[in-house]
Amino acid sequence: MVEKKDNIEMEAKNEKFNLLYIGIDSNFVKELEDSALFTITHKRNGYLAVNHLENSPHPDAIVSEIIVEGINGFGLFKEIQQNDKWQMIPYILVDQSYSSEDKERALKLRVCDIYQKPLKPERLYKRIAFLKKFKLQQNMLTYLENKKRQVVTPLWKRTFDILFATIVLILLSPLFLIIIFLIKIESKGPLFYSGKRVGKGYSIFPFHKFRSMKINADAMLKTLSQTNNQYSEDKEQVEERPIYDCPLCKESPTGQCSVILKDAKGQDICEFQLNTWKKKKMMKFIKIKNDPRITKMGRFMPAIPNLSNIRNPFGISA
Repeated sequence: MVEKKDNIEMEAKNEKFNLLYIGIDSNFVKELEDSALFTITHKRNGYLAVNHLENSPHPDAIVSEIIVEGINGFGLFKEIQQNDKWQMIPYILVDQSYSSEDKERALKLRVCDIYQKPLKPERLYKRIAFLKKFKLQQNMLTYLENKKRQVVTPLWKRTFDILFATIVLILLSPLFLIIIFLIKIESKGPLFYSGKRVGKGYSIFPFHKFRSMKINADAMLKTLSQTNNQYSEDKEQVEERPIYDCPLCKESPTGQCSVILKDAKGQDICEFQLNTWKKKKMMKFIKIKNDPRITKMGRFMPAIPNLSNIRNPFGISA
């Protein structure tokens, strides 16, 4: 046990977490400091904690007792959440004991975690490491959502797009009719292939193109990828089992970056290792020489500039 703790301390030397602790439990503070995993800033109450946040660099996490002088841990969390700059700091509640009502309240307010002491520093360290990554991803998603809301197309631009697209479609309609006729003669099935694309402001719009492949193209791909694939398995070899070497586990103070699973052979494997292996299995390059799935009309359409794709300029869902 001592040996394992020494290893954690060695790994954390260059990545100590700066912790803001609010409460009066000096023994808890000492235990965290002695673990060599944290640099502690200790404040007795919420007022002093807020004053510290306003005048100092942001900590990696905030740990507060539920019962503190003045405003309690729940009230302090509400106060912190009102400041956009502090919302992304992981906030954890701790106490000698807490009731089911406290747990329900923490869940309702979306407090990151609530723990009962004694709390092992190693467990707290691992949890904060996860929350920091989670908050970063959450912040990115919020940023993209805000950017999406901010993007507004001017009325004159939208009007021009619709008028111009209408004129072009009318002028090219005779050619479109010929293409439609030839597609129908050659093979049965829908005229258009529809998919989704990401457009301005990260919005998703329907994308339509004249069908250039046979209707059973997806079913044919599995066989063709083995018989006609220009990227042979010799050039792109994929492991038949997960690789048991995880960089995230090495960085983690506990030696585990996630819940440990068991593979088909009963060997331990983390989620990162399993997902990495699955992606490698899925990301085999496939390029079919003289692809038999493509129709004759499909081979001809790329030679017609800008006619194989229709980007649904009217913004109407398929």
